[in-house]
Amino acid sequence: MLIQVERIKIILQEGKRQKQKALIFSVIMFFLFSLQVSIGVCEERREGLDLWILTTDSYENHYRTYLGNGYMGIKIPVEGTGWIAKREELPSTAIAGIYDALDCAPKGPKIVNIPSWTNIGFNDGRAYFDSRTGSIDEFFQKLNMRDGYAQTRIKWNNEGKITELNITVFVSRDRPHIGVVRYSIVPHWNGTAYFSSTIDGNFSTQYEEQIKGREKAWNVKIGILSSIFP
Repeated sequence: MLIQVERIKIILQEGKRQKQKALIFSVIMFFLFSLQVSIGVCEERREGLDLWILTTDSYENHYRTYLGNGYMGIKIPVEGTGWIAKREELPSTAIAGIYDALDCAPKGPKIVNIPSWTNIGFNDGRAYFDSRTGSIDEFFQKLNMRDGYAQTRIKWNNEGKITELNITVFVSRDRPHIGVVRYSIVPHWNGTAYFSSTIDGNFSTQYEEQIKGREKAWNVKIGILSSIFP
């Protein structure tokens, strides 16, 4: 089940950065906070290389990018969000304590995916961003293991319409029920664009679909709040 939560329309001017802070995910409390990360670790640097940061400029990205805070874990597709991920790049989110409830599981219960909350789509007025539509002129992805976020920067060329995308995904360790996607763009064109947000409840795994059951490990309310705002 795929639910479109929100769709917004914006007017863009060439070269001006447009930010869409999107998709606040909360399991217990539906409140927004100013997230501050306090880091008390010793920096390790070798020949100018920050050992806490992993980067790639290859769009093939054979190694997946993951984020977690001890309670919630997510897999981030190479495109930065789950909106147009290919079958083998499907995003997933897992919560500690939520397991497959099927009694027929041969090796016992397994942690299962919950609905994906990072599915944000950008439409340049012609099409939604998709690696199979147009071309990827530049690509860079960074996993910052010190501050706990993943950043993806892409220059997308859709039949001469060039847009720079900057997508950051963060899960809070201080408030483990909160995750944020910040999506900003720099258009090299003038016109109308759209952002859409969906909650993907298909419960798909990377290569296999199964009938899933679920159970709550604690007596708490579980829900997802999705919102897009400029």
